[in-house]
Amino acid sequence: MILALLVITTVAVVTMALLTRGQGNFKTTVALRSVAASAYAADAAAQVAITNLELGAASTNKTMPNKFFPSQSPAWVYNGYLDGTGCFGWNEASAPHTARNSFVMSNLYPKTGSQTAAASARVDCTLVDGSGIFGTGPGAGVDSGNGRALTIVGTASSDELNVSAKSGDFLVRGGIQSAAKMTTNGLFTNSSVQARSCSSGTAANVQSTPAVDCNYTGAVTEPSGITNPISSLPTTLRTKNGTVQHDTGDSCKFQPGYYDDADALTSATDDCATSVFTPGLYYFDFHNDSTDKMANEFVMNDASPSTSGGSVWTISRTVIGGTLSSDSVVPGRCVSPLVSPSASGVQFVFGGTSRMYVPMNGSVELCGSYNGGAPPVVIYGLTSGDTNAPDEQLNLPMTAAATTGSNPTFTGNPNSASLLSSIATASDSNAATWEAGNSNSDVKLKLTGFDAAAIPDGSILQSATLKIVNRTTGLGTATYDLTVASDGAPDTTGTIPKNASYAPNTFDVTSTLSKAVHDGTLGSDPTVTIAKTKLKNVKLEIDKVSLDISYITPTLRGQIDDAVVAGKTNCVATPSSSSVPGADSCEFVSTKTNGNPKATFVIQGLTYAPKASFYLNLANNASSDGLIALKYGLVARSLNSSGWPNYTFADPVVSIPDSGPGFGSNVSIVDLKVSVCPSSATCSTGGTLALTVRVRITDPPITDPFNPPTLSGARKVDIMSWSEQR
Repeated sequence: MILALLVITTVAVVTMALLTRGQGNFKTTVALRSVAASAYAADAAAQVAITNLELGAASTNKTMPNKFFPSQSPAWVYNGYLDGTGCFGWNEASAPHTARNSFVMSNLYPKTGSQTAAASARVDCTLVDGSGIFGTGPGAGVDSGNGRALTIVGTASSDELNVSAKSGDFLVRGGIQSAAKMTTNGLFTNSSVQARSCSSGTAANVQSTPAVDCNYTGAVTEPSGITNPISSLPTTLRTKNGTVQHDTGDSCKFQPGYYDDADALTSATDDCATSVFTPGLYYFDFHNDSTDKMANEFVMNDASPSTSGGSVWTISRTVIGGTLSSDSVVPGRCVSPLVSPSASGVQFVFGGTSRMYVPMNGSVELCGSYNGGAPPVVIYGLTSGDTNAPDEQLNLPMTAAATTGSNPTFTGNPNSASLLSSIATASDSNAATWEAGNSNSDVKLKLTGFDAAAIPDGSILQSATLKIVNRTTGLGTATYDLTVASDGAPDTTGTIPKNASYAPNTFDVTSTLSKAVHDGTLGSDPTVTIAKTKLKNVKLEIDKVSLDISYITPTLRGQIDDAVVAGKTNCVATPSSSSVPGADSCEFVSTKTNGNPKATFVIQGLTYAPKASFYLNLANNASSDGLIALKYGLVARSLNSSGWPNYTFADPVVSIPDSGPGFGSNVSIVDLKVSVCPSSATCSTGGTLALTVRVRITDPPITDPFNPPTLSGARKVDIMSWSEQR
């Protein structure tokens, strides 16, 4: 009996143990199946998300944006462009559309284990800072200068930020701050907008993050890191004899230096299909306005300098500044500091009333130099500088003398003296002497050059008076013919009278010597000839020949009032309400046109002119004509822009780049976070984080932004990390 009880007890215990173990295994199996279901759901959602990123609009889970560039982008993909989209398109239900950076896959994995319903999943996507279409090249880290792209500092009632597009939106990447009144019927930025005031209805037409502030009372400050690139006037004058020095060939090459003649520069760039301004510092201070104290019609080849439109460089063909790239389409014809840390580019500094006008068919791309991450200044309007330099006064002796053609010859008096020393000083008992006897004789004295070493190139002559001290003795009577000549200038002629005693004779030679003073040839080029034929019984003594001149030396002049003429307003600071194109108005930079706007104006670097106004016409076509893109921001006194903005690939009107990993603009990196909601028909919020994935997407090179390749399906996808969360 006892043995039977032991057997029964043992069997019961063993059976109970087996049953308990089985129940535990069953619970474990159920739990593992639930975990596996969540992992499978997360994996599946991540795979769908990656496919969506690869295919773009061709995928089934995207909403293709069509607001900005449907014709330029035949198949939309996400790469961080400013089209209002997120990783997965945009949310059509919202008005305006909002970026779609998440999507939900409902009932993704069948219920299993302890789940009471199918599992759903949500994928949240974030672009890694510094990657995407606005990413910089390897090593080309940047300082965005507090994230501001557009800064308007003017406070006068005429100053404005007026960006009225006729269709679409004025597109900016980066913050906007304006001390002037803002008016717009369509403006989009990925950052903030702050303005002192806004026109009626403007606030409703601005898309920004956060919402636009139309009553901003804080300080309007310039972005950080901007430095003045020029401290002294370049010593090399590039505009001489009414022309601009440049190399010729397939691409005319211009060299750094000082340019002071807008008409000559316009003619030079008009003569070249493509004008290439090689890397370096250029200073443009044109003197073609009639109100400019430095204006001189004999220097500028302009008999009547303009009262308004004279100092304008009009670019009707193609101008490229910087190191040429292998590309043939703007933008991209020069090496950008946003792409390469070895970029060597140009700096265009403007002073006085100097201006640029790019009409309908003009095309400009200027690339700056990489600046260690600081803003690469490309266009710089001087904010200060010398105003109305005083006239310099000099009395200059001659530098060479010859008596070729004179019979008998001139001699120094006393005979030991040279001709030059004899005519150097008046009333010193020395004189250059010529004497004729009873037979007919010819007199000729040719003097060359003035001692002008102290006069810098580019100086503007105010007055020049030739002074000749002479006397004539003897039985004969005579007057003498005077000719003053200089290359490329009109001659001055006159008559030297017979003076019984030493007396000065003066001749105005301003028109003849203006170019020589400006071009730096006064020391070698001009000639003074005193001549007469068939003289008898006469003695000519020339005691002194000298030149009294008054001139202005070139200096750095700011884009400020009084810079050109004391008491005069500098018109580059005045916004123009005229409908006349820019060559006849006063904006510092203008692409204004009466016809369809097609001018191309691309600046690969910072545009800085806080004393000046801009007028930028936006194109109404989606071709290589009509692109306006300031790629490292704009600081200006006033901005007026209108037109039909159709944006090419990655080119807002004003933008700042990202500082990031330096993969370039064709690499986008996104972080995916996959959350799973078990036993739930949706997963729009909440859930358990089950998977994180980092994905790198590399696009084919975009060699022509106006005709970019179809990226959908052509993107290379690399998984950088795949981490399940437990």
